[in-house]
Amino acid sequence: MGPEDDNRDACLAILERQPVLGGRFRNIRRLGPFGGGGAFSLLLSAEDTETKATVALKVFRPDKLHETYRLECFEREARILGELRGQQDIVTSLSPRLEFKATLRSQEGIPFPLPFYYYAMEFAQMGDAEAAIDRKAWDADTALVNFRSMCRAVQRIHTRRIAHRDLKPGNFLVMKDGTIKLGDFGTSRSFGQGAAPLLTSYAGRPPGDLRFMAPEVLAGLQDDDPRTDFGGDLFSLGAILFQLFTGAVLVLQVLGADFYADLLGHMAAIPSKDRKRIFDQVVGSISDSHRLPSVKEFGDTAPASIRDRIDDLYRQTACLDYRRRLTDFQTIFNKVNVCLQVLRNEERYRKWNEARRRRMAARAEATRTEVSS
Repeated sequence: MGPEDDNRDACLAILERQPVLGGRFRNIRRLGPFGGGGAFSLLLSAEDTETKATVALKVFRPDKLHETYRLECFEREARILGELRGQQDIVTSLSPRLEFKATLRSQEGIPFPLPFYYYAMEFAQMGDAEAAIDRKAWDADTALVNFRSMCRAVQRIHTRRIAHRDLKPGNFLVMKDGTIKLGDFGTSRSFGQGAAPLLTSYAGRPPGDLRFMAPEVLAGLQDDDPRTDFGGDLFSLGAILFQLFTGAVLVLQVLGADFYADLLGHMAAIPSKDRKRIFDQVVGSISDSHRLPSVKEFGDTAPASIRDRIDDLYRQTACLDYRRRLTDFQTIFNKVNVCLQVLRNEERYRKWNEARRRRMAARAEATRTEVSS
């Protein structure tokens, strides 16, 4: 283990030794061997003494307090989750941001307080969508229903003028009853009245995961026009739909890490006031020269009856040219519902046809028996 791992483990050990946090949370245990594996936060489970339910605690690592951008992300997530409390399809916040201090001693024996910031949210007993995709746990019907829930969650936050900016399968949590809820609002931004101004620095890179990031966000246009953030969320949803039915990461299939690194490097050198103009000059050719792959190129991963419809929907929402991208949620819901109707009617027809064949076979057998007797 390196110093980074030692620090993480030390923080986790301190938390697990606490008999109770905030007078409410007890039986604190890390989630997995590394407490969620985040670079700046830790995830633990605990028992809520008020409800007796298992909850998740997200804790900012005290050895990372000098990372002001990450601390701001943590603070913002707790605040936005509080604002979204009660919204269907969004992970439920169970407490505001809280704090406790553990007293440690230096090598010289001098006591010093170590602050831990944390908040509680509902616990996702079944993991997340990324794990479900890896396990191939969902059939086509379930994948479509869950994708519709993902879109509905994003529509809800967009209606409240909040862009997520880090949509990916790992941030859609699977609850005990199998429902999907959106979480991890650390890079989210609110664009409503009185919202904080846009950031001009993102710790050296745009907000979000490069594997699901729209080209225009990578180019830094989210600071030029907040609407870019909402369109970027739609691109991420299209990339998620592609992965649901292929198991592959769209960006790596189309553009690749080298392309993103080059685009990020080139656009970072352009003054922010000129980025949209420069990007608009090249995004059309980028979109035309980088063909989005067909779902059927990945084998029989989607039922034949809806394969072309899935292909069409993901291509429209994940269009590399943000000016041609599908951004209307009602159209997306309609297309998903048509896919579900086709799929379910196909299943009913299959079952009806099987029953019909069995009846015909039974009649034939009865006729042979009658003739032989």
